[in-house]
Amino acid sequence: MNESARNRWLSDVVRRAGARVLSTVGNMMQEPGWPDRYWSHPLLDCWVEGKTADAPLGGKQRAVCDDLLARGTPVVVARYWPELLTLEIPTYGKVCAYAYSALSQRGGGLQLLREAAEQLEVAFNDSTFRHRRPGWTRKTGAHGGARRDEP
Repeated sequence: MNESARNRWLSDVVRRAGARVLSTVGNMMQEPGWPDRYWSHPLLDCWVEGKTADAPLGGKQRAVCDDLLARGTPVVVARYWPELLTLEIPTYGKVCAYAYSALSQRGGGLQLLREAAEQLEVAFNDSTFRHRRPGWTRKTGAHGGARRDEP
């Protein structure tokens, strides 16, 4: 399965968990470097860039991700390995790893969203993270606004 097909598959997984997914791939009006997808769910709102295991972020992609993180906007890279999926926070590192079979099972997408939200909260409050946002929580969101309650 290629990167595009994996992105569509992962979008279906999080949709089954109740997320809304905005696909920004292939939009001629899109500014280069923006992540492929935006996920909105009561547990997590974030931008998602899909990459195969050995594909680095491009220069413009890295710049956009860096800028979003600096503003307190969550961004993860979904990296597609042969047997598993990892979620990484650019400039921070790997946060979660999942077997494809586990994500395909009932509740797999919800578990992914829950763990990603927890790890983003840890990262934004970590003193070693260069985009640290003390007090950032998945409950209040990056900009301090009220968030929906968890399901």
